[in-house]
Amino acid sequence: MWSRCMVRGCGKILILLMAVTTVTMGCGVEGAEVIEASGDTIELGQITVTVEGREFRDQVEPDEPIGYYNLYEEHEGYQYYVIAGTAQNHSGGSISSGGFAVTGETGGKRENGKLVFMDESRSEFVDEIEAEESLPCLIFVLTGEEEEPESVNIFFNGNYRAGDGRQFDYEVRYS
Repeated sequence: MWSRCMVRGCGKILILLMAVTTVTMGCGVEGAEVIEASGDTIELGQITVTVEGREFRDQVEPDEPIGYYNLYEEHEGYQYYVIAGTAQNHSGGSISSGGFAVTGETGGKRENGKLVFMDESRSEFVDEIEAEESLPCLIFVLTGEEEEPESVNIFFNGNYRAGDGRQFDYEVRYS
C-alpha cells in the first residue's frame, strides 16, 4: 500500500513504480488472451466495472478525503487520464487491486497506470474488494497533458495474483 500522505509526497513513489513497471512490462505481454471492451462496462473476469465517467485530473485522490489519505500527486507537463466507476466482485473471495496491471497506449507509447478501489464513503483507497462487494474504483494512466489514450489496457491472471510483469492470462483493451 502506498504511504499515507496529506497533500504531497507520493508522486516520487508513483514515478519510480511506473519506471520499474515500464522496464518489466516492456511493450507487450506474451500469451495473454486479448479481450476488446468499450462502452459503459469493463469485464475483468469476475470483476465488472461500470464506467461512470472519464476525465483528466492533475492529481488522483479519493473523492471525499478525510485526514491523511493516499494521493497520486500532480506532475508538471502530465495529467492523469481517469476512468471512474463502480467495481462489483462476483467471485467467492476477496480480490486485491495488486493483482491488476494497467497501461495506456498513446501515440505508439505505453504509459503505466493503476486500478484502485475506494471505500464506500469514497474517503480512502483500499487494497481489496471483498466477495460480492460493490465499491467505487478508479482506473488511471499518467499521460502528457490532454493526451487521451487510444486504449487503456488492464492485465490480470485468472487467480488474480500479481503477474511477473511479462506474463498475464488476460489483457482487456478498453477504448
